[in-house]
Amino acid sequence: MAQLAVVQSAWVAWDNASPLALDEQQRAIALTQSLTRAIDLGQAPPELDARALWDWLAMRWTAWCEYDASHAQEKELRRAGADGMQALLALARNSAAQRSSADVVRRHWDSVSRVMAHCLLFENMNEPALLPTVRTLAQFVANAGTSDSSLQQMIWHAHVLGQGSSSNPDAIQRLLSSSDTRTTLAAAVFLLNCIDTTYQQVKHGLIEQAEGSSFYALVETPAGLRIIETLLGVYEAELLTQSSSDASSPMDQAAEEVIRVIIAIIQRLFQCGVFGDLLEALSPPDNNPPRISSAQVSLLRVLAIYLEERLEQHKFERHTQSKSSRMLDSIVQTSKRYTQSITPLLSMFCQLSDYTTQTMRQHMDGAEQVDLRGLIRAHMMLLALLHCLHLAGMCAQEDIAHQETSGDTEILAKMRDPKSGIVDACITLLHESNQFFPAQSPFQSSTTPSSAQPVKASTIDSTTQNTRPSLTPEHDDNQQQDSDLATDIQPRSTSAAAYLPTGQLSVPEHHVPTQTSQQHPISDTRPALYRLKSSVLQLLGTLAFEPPRVPHLTQVTILQDRVREKGGVLDTLNLTQLDKNNPWNPASQNLVASLRPVQPNDSLLSENQDVSPP
Repeated sequence: MAQLAVVQSAWVAWDNASPLALDEQQRAIALTQSLTRAIDLGQAPPELDARALWDWLAMRWTAWCEYDASHAQEKELRRAGADGMQALLALARNSAAQRSSADVVRRHWDSVSRVMAHCLLFENMNEPALLPTVRTLAQFVANAGTSDSSLQQMIWHAHVLGQGSSSNPDAIQRLLSSSDTRTTLAAAVFLLNCIDTTYQQVKHGLIEQAEGSSFYALVETPAGLRIIETLLGVYEAELLTQSSSDASSPMDQAAEEVIRVIIAIIQRLFQCGVFGDLLEALSPPDNNPPRISSAQVSLLRVLAIYLEERLEQHKFERHTQSKSSRMLDSIVQTSKRYTQSITPLLSMFCQLSDYTTQTMRQHMDGAEQVDLRGLIRAHMMLLALLHCLHLAGMCAQEDIAHQETSGDTEILAKMRDPKSGIVDACITLLHESNQFFPAQSPFQSSTTPSSAQPVKASTIDSTTQNTRPSLTPEHDDNQQQDSDLATDIQPRSTSAAAYLPTGQLSVPEHHVPTQTSQQHPISDTRPALYRLKSSVLQLLGTLAFEPPRVPHLTQVTILQDRVREKGGVLDTLNLTQLDKNNPWNPASQNLVASLRPVQPNDSLLSENQDVSPP
């Protein structure tokens, strides 16, 4: 176990030698790491004085900032200094985790701020040699904010909200946006710990609501909203990286932990009843409809993950145990906060539904200017809202099946209520989307098989023996032979060229062949609105469902009558036809993609052939 005096002597020896003196460098770093491990294990020397340690650390940090700035163009010297600085910050990190060091850390925070100001410069955060140093700095801040509540509040106001005269008002945001995943993880853990403090107070009734608490500033201040937007951007980036990586390679553990921490942060905000306020606050500042930002869509996607986990918990919970009056009071308060968080989604869905239907009508009426870009944004937001409302309804159905009342059942009742407009909005969306972009059957071709002319197999791939139909006829001496070949070999391509009418062996001008063998104009800019109709139908099914062995609910009867009155039965039945833009599951689409129109020479199914669905 290294004594502080021994560590200090080793650093003096390194100072007196050349910066690249390997022996002195390794000895100073090794002794520092030894003292760091001793503090982490609770085996620090009894005579170690926290004040003396931090006085020495502050002096070393100041010297390093000056050294690094003066050797910015000398890579070897800079890397050697960065290795030493990382060891010093690791020592400070473990010391800051001790509650007894909180006062000393607070008194030396000016020195910490100077290190932040240097490390968080754009060029330094992207310097490979300094990445481990910045990562250790983030871990130090997380430990300091976790060990002491007053120190946590100081860091929160100075480096999260940017209040006061802090020299690094956006330090946490910069750490979150680091290219190093473990740096991002440390900053996210600090935020989670800060939010969890208020969450526990709300959960146990120490404060009635989150409004007015310190972390509510995430919802009502520009700095707080920038933090949330950065978190959601990190979440989407990590998911994109995961989806683009090799499926066989395991996901980076730090990236997986970052995703879990971000979900936990949003979950805390939801459970404190401020999710709806946050969703509205993330709207873009302009008043041009639809007021949708990418951060709002990402926020709803994170909420959907939490609601899916909540649904799984509902399925396996034991609902038969008796509850004390204190537990019931806690359940009532939890339900109230849940309702506060989810209710704003209802009004937002109705507003977006109105905008979407109006835009589709404008396009069908031939208006000169139609905001199709806005329609695409509204479509993405509607899918996210519909998924969240469906999951909330499913949670409520689990409670109803066990004859319990909760925030979920209250939300389900609101969605079923005609006054909420949810059912009317769903039916209108179904009707208008059916008119705007009718169902496209994957089986439909441009002509019937009887009027189609086989296309000659003018080219045969010698390696695969697959026919490649030609779009233009060839006139040569072997034309009759090619014609006989075309009669004997039926092309198996399902492209438009394979089934064009007689005398028409090319796609019309300004058209392109489609997978469904239909001639589709290039100029058609309509969004296909994928999965919108199936998502609306899914929500309607959730609202109309009655669990077995449960007394009949008048609300369900009213909902069913409302669907019939609005003409929704016909629109719903129209969705029974297979629509390639609204697939129910990937397996069915894989089956459809493998099919082709029946040819006259195709053999019938064999007696024992398996035709069961996947």
